[in-house]
Amino acid sequence: MTPFIHIKTSVLIFLLFSVYNTTCSAQQFSFNQGGTAKHNYYVEIPYEIINGKIFVNVVLNGKTRRFIFDTGAPVAINNKLTREINPKVLHRNKIKDVNGNADSLNFVELNDLKLGELSFSGIPAVSGIAGFYDCWNTEGVIGSNLLRNSIVSMDNQKKVLILTDNAEKVKLNEQDAIPMRLDSSGTSQSMPVIPIYLNNNIRLWLEFDTGDSDFLRFTDQTMKSIEPYDCFKVMAKGYGAMSMGLFGLEGAADKYLLKLNTLKIGDARFDQVITIPNNEGRPAIGSGILDYGNITLDYIHHKFYFKPKKKDFNMNEPQWPFQPTVQDNKLVVSLIWDNAQKLVKPGEQIINIDGKDFSTVDLCNLLINPSILAGKTSATLRVKDATGKVRMVRIQKR
Repeated sequence: MTPFIHIKTSVLIFLLFSVYNTTCSAQQFSFNQGGTAKHNYYVEIPYEIINGKIFVNVVLNGKTRRFIFDTGAPVAINNKLTREINPKVLHRNKIKDVNGNADSLNFVELNDLKLGELSFSGIPAVSGIAGFYDCWNTEGVIGSNLLRNSIVSMDNQKKVLILTDNAEKVKLNEQDAIPMRLDSSGTSQSMPVIPIYLNNNIRLWLEFDTGDSDFLRFTDQTMKSIEPYDCFKVMAKGYGAMSMGLFGLEGAADKYLLKLNTLKIGDARFDQVITIPNNEGRPAIGSGILDYGNITLDYIHHKFYFKPKKKDFNMNEPQWPFQPTVQDNKLVVSLIWDNAQKLVKPGEQIINIDGKDFSTVDLCNLLINPSILAGKTSATLRVKDATGKVRMVRIQKR
């Protein structure tokens, strides 16, 4: 995997590591196999959130393990766990990540995988995921193909997942419900897809992807499709790459800082939503929505419930003037917005931020800890240019 890592703009020091989805070609394969033998069940499973990533404990092969909870992916396990349990290989095919990059991996069968008191068997899983999962000390992913016969409620105040097959066991208000489709791409992994509305009348169907820690993920294609409807303003332009998927960085391209006029999910209205589209991949609503209310995914009846804390949210916030990256354990300048061309140049190294040394950086530390600029509206950087000359640069959110 390339050592050239781009960092997400909204928090400056954070990797947008999104989930992957599968593509099947000549030989069709379905992840929608297996399940639990229990009926009329109800279990509560504690979860943890770190920088928007959701983690749960599962039991597999008699050991408790840490998995990412990712509705935009199928179940998956890493190489180490694959070697330990030596599961049956069901299939091999190409996997495409959120940026459109692809590689071939095995699909294996997992048995006696436990979530709380529920035991699942015959569950297909992608084998051999690698990369940044190790930063969070995780061994796999709980995805939508395992959840497809359940109602999954997420209480972000209590940090509890509820799994049940009986809607009467969870408090649901039909006024909070909107339709939910499964498998937008026909990949047979029960990925949830929900409608959102721009300017109150422009409907888009987007994945609901808890593997993405952002509130909204857009693509260039989505931006172009809604351009005739006056749904957004371009606040700034730049060039570079933003997101890292399972198989690497998206390709560098023209970048746009967009501000959407209004976005509605059910009865909740979000004004002035800011997003930076990827040049490839798939648009989605991510786990960032949990900051604004609780979610229930009714896979059984194809309904999505969003219970917001209030009805209207103003999402406008000032932005930093450029993007940093991690390259060869150094923090360097990457994407620069057009209003900051004279401030810094691409490739210049950031060696100090507000008196803290960043001459060398550890990517995992950046991923698992809060943003170094969290709560700040300005910062003083020491920047080294290509000749080794160091200068002070003052940046401010605008």
